[in-house]
Amino acid sequence: MPIPPGIKSQADRELTAFCAAKAPAHLQSKIRLSVKWVGIKVTLIEHRPFFLDPAKWTESPVAQLRFDAASGQWSLYCCDRNHRWHSFEPMPSSPQLHKLIAEINRDQTGIFWG
Repeated sequence: MPIPPGIKSQADRELTAFCAAKAPAHLQSKIRLSVKWVGIKVTLIEHRPFFLDPAKWTESPVAQLRFDAASGQWSLYCCDRNHRWHSFEPMPSSPQLHKLIAEINRDQTGIFWG
């Protein structure tokens, strides 16, 4: 079941604001953050210049959020080194996306930002 348009647009606003705060304009030559939507999933992606050729940029997935329309809940996922997604167990699902975004930012385990 797709994400209701109002919920998706609110989520997009929250995630865009998070990306802008985490990687402000004066750092855009060193780091950028973006979001990529695929169905009910939105992935937070970190972009950095490639160390051997700074004209090229690399992409690394940071976190993924998934929406369950039946329950109205967002779930948080982390990526392993093989680019497989796993439920981030310390954080339960929530209808409030900002709580999951705060958990990504806090990153007490070091799983998202290293």
